[in-house]
Amino acid sequence: MVRVVIIGLDEVYRQGVFVEWESAYPTRPLHQLPDGTYLMPPEWLDDLRRIAAECCSEVRVVEEARASRRDFLRRFAPKL
Repeated sequence: MVRVVIIGLDEVYRQGVFVEWESAYPTRPLHQLPDGTYLMPPEWLDDLRRIAAECCSEVRVVEEARASRRDFLRRFAPKL
């Protein structure tokens, strides 16, 4: 699964993406997360980007914050 954010010229164009998505792919629901991003399978990304472009919008993949090196090493160190 990938997290994406949909950015439109304004809210009308952004909502148009969802209307067109539901019309074209009624069996592919986009799951909205509390932070306003959407969770979806990566294979849908090209289709969503195409629909967003038709609605003067864009789709950006949200990168997960990388753990620091210290956090990474803590996973292997025993807890005292």
